[in-house]
Amino acid sequence: MKKPQELRAEAAAQQAAAKAIYEAVKNDASGRDFTEDELRTYDAALDKANKLFDEAGTIEAREKLWAAVDAKRSSAPAQLPHNDPANTANGRHQYSIMRAIRSRLPGAPALDGIELEVHQELAKRKAASGGAAQGIMIPWDVSIRSGTEQRALDTTAGTGSIPTILDGTLIDLLRARLSVVAMGATVMTDMQGLFAIPRQNLSGTSYWVAEGSAPTASNQTIDQVPFSPKTVGAYTDYTRRFMEQTNQDAEAFVKRDLTAILARAIETAAINGSGSSNQPKGIMARTGDTPAVGLVSLGTNGANPAWANIVALEAIVATANADFGNLGYLTNAPMRGYLKSTTKVPNFPSYIWNPDAPQTPLNGYQCGVTNLVPANLTKGTGTALSAILFGNWADLVIPMWSGIDLLVDPYTGSSIGSIRIVALQDLDINLRHPESFAVIVDGKTS
Repeated sequence: MKKPQELRAEAAAQQAAAKAIYEAVKNDASGRDFTEDELRTYDAALDKANKLFDEAGTIEAREKLWAAVDAKRSSAPAQLPHNDPANTANGRHQYSIMRAIRSRLPGAPALDGIELEVHQELAKRKAASGGAAQGIMIPWDVSIRSGTEQRALDTTAGTGSIPTILDGTLIDLLRARLSVVAMGATVMTDMQGLFAIPRQNLSGTSYWVAEGSAPTASNQTIDQVPFSPKTVGAYTDYTRRFMEQTNQDAEAFVKRDLTAILARAIETAAINGSGSSNQPKGIMARTGDTPAVGLVSLGTNGANPAWANIVALEAIVATANADFGNLGYLTNAPMRGYLKSTTKVPNFPSYIWNPDAPQTPLNGYQCGVTNLVPANLTKGTGTALSAILFGNWADLVIPMWSGIDLLVDPYTGSSIGSIRIVALQDLDINLRHPESFAVIVDGKTS
């Protein structure tokens, strides 16, 4: 990505080119007007200059945001106990989610050790953001260690075994499971307190003036995109015997399972959260906002999307000068199947979903596929309609506060010997620029 100063230099060159055309016509002794080619080139240069200036401003605002976030993190409380070398053996303590969960089972020993210290610290941070721990607080950066065994022959010692350790964290697992993150969405973890991202929502205006005259004053307008914690909860059930396991495979399974259920809830909200009933507002719910996510309507009762509709999504974003960054489409499996089997124009074997460009199959852009994009939408008499989203996914921001709050319920499934684990996470979802996205919400796939 180009730096703001490079973009501004390119913009200045475009302005200079436009000015040169203007001066050439102004100084022509015949007093002629612009030719069509001159006027077209002049307008294109100014339009390009404005887009470059806007892009530079957006990048600078984003850099200021990340600098502010980094500064806030650097002033945050000290690292959690399980990461502190003074508390750990050989630089790493084997924090155990299973041990923490078992401490909440009837008759089990109380939570203690590093797990208790981590819980207490995260509970303090949650309280600082206006919340309260309901269960056991676990950190996002719990290391996941699952071993596979690799056999090797040694000419000196005969056959030996070498354990291969695979490290990861809950954050890594969550990001890997989120399609919107694969598209380029911005995820921030370990946030504290309320915060807002500055956003330029109106640019200054340029004027051509006579010599000795001053341009009309105009100002940029800055507003804010606010973020505040909202709590998502999801649960999974385990047998009592499984929870008695202490091996690394069981530990890793629980961690992956917890991140999977949270990822599903978070992604669903990011795509189509209602903005009511304690939910964040997702991309598809913002078509009526001001500013708004763009909308391409296919018909009174929905319709099959055509090639022109796919391109129209891109055009809406480009018209708002937002066609840069992590651009791409997101849809579901039924819509992908339809686009793969539908030609751009009748009777010509060129399909909307290009099989010859697996990395950029839709209109020359990346396209993610997840069945969390709805396929059960309705419009008029149309049912089972699907959505398609397009935009700059970096402008989808997902901040997360503190760690995961785990509630252990040994009673709901007690008759069959199961234990319910409820995972709660404080997060928010917002769009830095709603104009960076456009959607279809009435697409037929048959």
